[in-house]
Amino acid sequence: MKTWQDQKIGTRLGVVFGIILLCVIAAGAFGLNWLGRLNSNMSASMQRRYNTVELTHQTIENSITNARITLQLFEVTNLDEEKKLNQENEAISHEISTQVAESKRASRLPRSGICLRSSRKIGAPIFRRGKKRRFIG
Repeated sequence: MKTWQDQKIGTRLGVVFGIILLCVIAAGAFGLNWLGRLNSNMSASMQRRYNTVELTHQTIENSITNARITLQLFEVTNLDEEKKLNQENEAISHEISTQVAESKRASRLPRSGICLRSSRKIGAPIFRRGKKRRFIG
């Protein structure tokens, strides 16, 4: 049986090249798997955040509608129309409270584990314990 030293140079180079090629393929597969998981986690996180933002927009629209109805109540002289506006206002208030409860529930959902730090604005103060504040920029 031939030892490693007894092999021809071409055979030795071929074996080493094959080993390196297998390592590169393994690293590539690991990287693609990691990127796939990162993509799915990021997509799920962005979908949750989008739903929260959309719920916030709906709540703001309902609050504006409530404010408009409240102002209309000051101008109404007919009692039936006032009752109708009050009922509509109460229904919208109930919807707002439901949306706020849903928004609070959504904010308590577990995060995906990926933390995206926002960049500091230039000129924003940095506070450090025991040191004076300094400005970036």
